[in-house]
Amino acid sequence: MNSQIIFWSLLYLISINDLKEHKIPNVLLLLLIIFQSLNLIATQSPVLNYLLGGVCMFAASMCLFFVKAMSPGDVKLLGAIGFCVGLDNLVGSSTWIILSSGLIGVVFMIYNFSFLGINNPMKLINEPKLFTRINQGGKDTNPWRYGDKLTMPFAPSVTVGLALFYYFN
Repeated sequence: MNSQIIFWSLLYLISINDLKEHKIPNVLLLLLIIFQSLNLIATQSPVLNYLLGGVCMFAASMCLFFVKAMSPGDVKLLGAIGFCVGLDNLVGSSTWIILSSGLIGVVFMIYNFSFLGINNPMKLINEPKLFTRINQGGKDTNPWRYGDKLTMPFAPSVTVGLALFYYFN
């Protein structure tokens, strides 16, 4: 029970930091990996299963990074999540993460439409207001990567997806 509280607290801190600053601190990811390693040692679980899960998730998200669909912090986060869930649960957790990302993305887009004052959703394809950065107060560390395109924090979607995965499985 205590291990679950620590795990979800770390994910909560990562999500809040990503929402506020559009950055995922390496220290929190390292704490998540260290915590999971200690948990694996305490429960005498097969470590290779979890290492392969982390490597597979990291490799898949690195491909998304190369096509500019994901930030470097998100790649590291998904690698750490892959290590936490293991190879056996990788497909199920990835499915829930993708579904929650889509749902949260739609809500985030609707919020930005209302915030930017876009009235007609049919004219969204060429709307220049969508290519402006909403969060001017956040510390954007990669302006060269996305320019003025609208971005969405990904860590909250990962946290919601993992919560759904553990709830339904």
